[in-house]
Amino acid sequence: LDGVGCLAQVVRLDVVFLMKVYSPLFREDVVGIGDFDFNAPCFLIAETTDGEYKRGIWRFIGNSVVVDFPLPYHIVDNGDNIVLRNFDREVVRVATDEDIARYGRRISVSSPVLTTAVCRRCKEGPDVDYFDIDARRVVSKSAL
Repeated sequence: LDGVGCLAQVVRLDVVFLMKVYSPLFREDVVGIGDFDFNAPCFLIAETTDGEYKRGIWRFIGNSVVVDFPLPYHIVDNGDNIVLRNFDREVVRVATDEDIARYGRRISVSSPVLTTAVCRRCKEGPDVDYFDIDARRVVSKSAL
């Protein structure tokens, strides 16, 4: 968006990958990971696909160690019960009413949805609510 964007990091790679998008804005011509503080706040955390990368919308600029990162829990109906599962899809327990209200179902979004959210961040600032992929909401689902 007018040569400005955000730095994102893939933190878990699977069929879809878990990505976090950092809050600081960067000029596209000076983005690099060499001096980036990976403890910087992020505003989006989402499971997504690599479609925008394959279309050339996202660029790969390097690798870095993933710092401490919250992995959200979610609920699922396994046919016998509604259960609470961790990010790796391991059952933690039968879900309580509180679990169902707090954690919700696992969310995966298309890569264009993430691109649109980054555009909103660039236009509207850091205090926009990004709903299910808002980092504040995802972090709140990462603790029992």
